[in-house]
Amino acid sequence: MARKSYIFFVALIALVSLLMMSPAFAQEGENIESLKVMGNKRIDESTILYYIKSKPGTLLSKRQIREDIEQMYSLGQFKDIRVETHNEPNGLQVEFYVEEIASVGNVEILGNEKVDANDIREIIGLKRGATFSEHLVLKSKEEIVRLYREKGYFFAQAHIDTQSDTENLVNIAIRIKEGEKVKIEKIRFSGNKAIPDKNLNAQLETKEKSWTSFLD
Repeated sequence: MARKSYIFFVALIALVSLLMMSPAFAQEGENIESLKVMGNKRIDESTILYYIKSKPGTLLSKRQIREDIEQMYSLGQFKDIRVETHNEPNGLQVEFYVEEIASVGNVEILGNEKVDANDIREIIGLKRGATFSEHLVLKSKEEIVRLYREKGYFFAQAHIDTQSDTENLVNIAIRIKEGEKVKIEKIRFSGNKAIPDKNLNAQLETKEKSWTSFLD
């Protein structure tokens, strides 16, 4: 079902993109003199042109342009694509205007003394080159706090700052306040009649502080 929904979404976007084409696009069947990509910052023009099957020297086809747009959207790198055509001496210039989806750039981790930076990088989705989203920021923040809590730092906080650059990359600064490690002095159970305390205690990940705690 998810796959069908994705295909429908791409087709719908492609249809909208076609409706946004210039009036000159009515000249279907004319010779394509040149292709041009506009608006790209991070993705090289030659890379985009590789996925476009409309080529100079071929005839303009709405169907092929639609397939080109669908192919470009399937790369997962663009949030908007529109096409315009302009008359040239020997045919048409076809222009693809693209708006890229931002990607994660540099990721800096600050304030971590008790947890290694590599352990933090391993659990978060904010990795260089990943598609950036606010959801990814929130999820990464939750994962960092969870990691610290697993290690006994129940008051740890994570703040994530973002800054966009001219290459459509979002640089990340993760600032961590670790707080003090929490020691459990005593765990008490109430209401358990059939199961002894020691059996319940054995099932808990959280343990009481022992005389060896100073070794942690």
